[in-house]
Amino acid sequence: MAKKGIITEVATINLRIMEAFFKWLPDERYSLFGPYDFDEGVFIRRYRLWSFAFTTLSVKMVCFLLYVMGLEHTEIGDVFQHSPHSFELYLKLASEIKKADVVHLHTLPFFHNIVGFVLAKFLRKTVVITPHFHPGHEHYEKKMFYDIMKRCDAVIAVSGFEKSYLAAKGIPESKIFITANSIDREIHITQEETESYKNKLMRANNISENAKKIIFLGNKQKSKGIVHVIEAAFELAKEVEEQICLFLVGPSNQEFPGIDSFLDRPVNLRIIDFGIVPEKDKEHLLQISDVLVLPSKFEAFGIVFLEAWKFRKPVIGSDRGPIPDLIKNAGLQVRYGDVKDIKEKMKRILFDSKLAKEFGEAGWQKLNREFSIESIGRVVLSTYHKKRKSKKRVLLVANAFPPHGGVSGSGIVAYHQGRFLKNMGFDVTVFTGSRNARMEHYRVIREKRPFETLRINLHDIDFDYNFVDYQKGPVKAEFKKFVYDVAPDIIHFHNAYALGPSIIEVCRDMRIPSVVTLHDYNFICYKNILVTDNQVVCKKKDLVCRDCFERPFNGEDFIINLAERNNFYMQYLHLPQLVISPSRYLIERFITCGLPPEKCAVINNGIDLSRFNHAKKSVSRKIRFSYIGQLIDHKGVDRLLHSVSLLRREERRKMSLLIVGFGDKLYVGFCRKLVREIGISDTVTFAGEVDNRYIPKILNRTDFLIVPSLWPENSPVTIMEALASGTPVLASDIGGIPELIKDGVNGYLHAYYDTAALAENIRKVIEQPEAVKKMKQACIAKAQEYEMSKQVREIARHYYELIENALRNYD
Repeated sequence: MAKKGIITEVATINLRIMEAFFKWLPDERYSLFGPYDFDEGVFIRRYRLWSFAFTTLSVKMVCFLLYVMGLEHTEIGDVFQHSPHSFELYLKLASEIKKADVVHLHTLPFFHNIVGFVLAKFLRKTVVITPHFHPGHEHYEKKMFYDIMKRCDAVIAVSGFEKSYLAAKGIPESKIFITANSIDREIHITQEETESYKNKLMRANNISENAKKIIFLGNKQKSKGIVHVIEAAFELAKEVEEQICLFLVGPSNQEFPGIDSFLDRPVNLRIIDFGIVPEKDKEHLLQISDVLVLPSKFEAFGIVFLEAWKFRKPVIGSDRGPIPDLIKNAGLQVRYGDVKDIKEKMKRILFDSKLAKEFGEAGWQKLNREFSIESIGRVVLSTYHKKRKSKKRVLLVANAFPPHGGVSGSGIVAYHQGRFLKNMGFDVTVFTGSRNARMEHYRVIREKRPFETLRINLHDIDFDYNFVDYQKGPVKAEFKKFVYDVAPDIIHFHNAYALGPSIIEVCRDMRIPSVVTLHDYNFICYKNILVTDNQVVCKKKDLVCRDCFERPFNGEDFIINLAERNNFYMQYLHLPQLVISPSRYLIERFITCGLPPEKCAVINNGIDLSRFNHAKKSVSRKIRFSYIGQLIDHKGVDRLLHSVSLLRREERRKMSLLIVGFGDKLYVGFCRKLVREIGISDTVTFAGEVDNRYIPKILNRTDFLIVPSLWPENSPVTIMEALASGTPVLASDIGGIPELIKDGVNGYLHAYYDTAALAENIRKVIEQPEAVKKMKQACIAKAQEYEMSKQVREIARHYYELIENALRNYD
């Protein structure tokens, strides 16, 4: 499941041997293995056996309470007394279940599964159970367990026999899904290692070279047929001259008297009780043995037969439960409890090498054909997705996110798309940065409104293109934990370069489909803006930087080669399943640099028209121009100021220019000083940073927006907002801007490097103020093409497609 993108957590009791089920006192060997084990993508939390909320509390006291309440001899009391317990598990199970979409219970007759079932139902979670039902077994045949299965959303049976049995007991067939069981089919030992193990074993136990070797693998309970196997081995040894070896592998219990209790052992019989052995030793013993025998009374499936078939060994099982259907032509069946029948079947296989080989080969083929983990996982995952009740979850990732200050256009886009996704029924969560130099670097802040959000505090160096840190280990670690906690179906990245590109790897590693919306050129340009050191637009068609001579550092005073840096970043951009670009210009630049066109889509960011008032603008005697955006050099604000200075004084008296935004302090200071030096202080006003919520009010007092960018902008949010408010735009003819502004229709374009051309367009507006009214409807019509709900529905369509593709991959 973890390999297929399901965030999987296992809550279990740290229990190593079966005898510990019934220990009354704590055993110091059993301890919590830290908060989590992480095993091949699975989070495993092992809780301490017999760990109590209070040290004075004992299991005997609980049993006494059951007695006092009259529950000792009820089904619930019986289950409690025959189960392993961890009060640590009981205390923390609710918080673990609360985070889950699906709660999957395994193995019925244990108390912690009852607790898990009750909590999952209370928290309205999807509940799936694999009961591993043992038909006829006293610990399984309880009315309470049938009631639990009836109330689960799905019951996974590991055999057709189990499904038929449960259906006959009243479990709706529509709820029962059949899988099987599987094992790790990889062999972890070499032939040389097995030969060495075999030689030592044979010398230590005086085993002859031609001895016939039988292995019993399982719990040494009477119901497993252990006594019958030993008695059959006795009878067989009496009949034949060859040495008979019986290997007993598995935990003992009070039911098993031990091999010393079997007296009058034939001289040619060797019985070796190995107890619990390491996995490699078990593989050695299976490889050495001639046949596996498990003639048990109760089995849910019989997974040990699969372990024998992995080594092409024949098997002997009982005629009970699912075993006959499981074994079929890969072994022999015996009547349960019939020692003579067991003896005859062992003799038949041990002394007919051709038959043994045929059975072993049939078992190996059956293992690979019918019991692959992939086929079983397909059924389980399909069941999860069919029965899951929760909403689809999307995790949005951005450098910054409202309502905090200093949010760029990409963060605003992510915010508004998140609002619309939430209204469409998605469960939206956010992973983002905040920027506070006074706060500890990478400190985590959690928020609940407007979305469940994790902010990680970033410093200026995280945004500085002169420093490169691909990994950002602390950020990646927090991101991975957050992804685990919220378990998204899909993750959508919006301009997250300050968080480090390697966080995209988390999606790949956890098999979660992901989307990147491009807002700039960070993946192919270390400056983000695709402008060379000579302040002209870069025209490169690959990842090599030929016109920039600055070199970023990697945080260790090591200079990074720009082509190497760009190659690294593009490798990360190849990981998502979909790359969205709001403009054709932007995506074409990336395709030129090696991004596969088949994973690209052009979807404009969209605009929420409901935020803007299309009524008549406020009245003013002057033509009101505004600049709204960041105050940094590549935005061209200083060029705009020079353009204004080219106007005649009488022209400037007919206009005003409001500059709204935040930015680099040195650049802001430079612009303020420039206004004074070139004598346009009476025309220009600096408003500073304004919350995005108030932008519609500013645009209502704006006749023309000016966007004098010197870099190939993608699809500027400020232009979309202006169009939505019916405000025409004076803009540079660069990047994706011409896709939004048609010269003379909803604004005027100028060559991005030409201050005189911008001045001429400003003059044109001053001389023809009626253009404002003429262009208003064209602006609104253009904005309506990109109405937010329409754009987000298109994005959501891709979400569903990617999620479905992931499900098909499970299949």
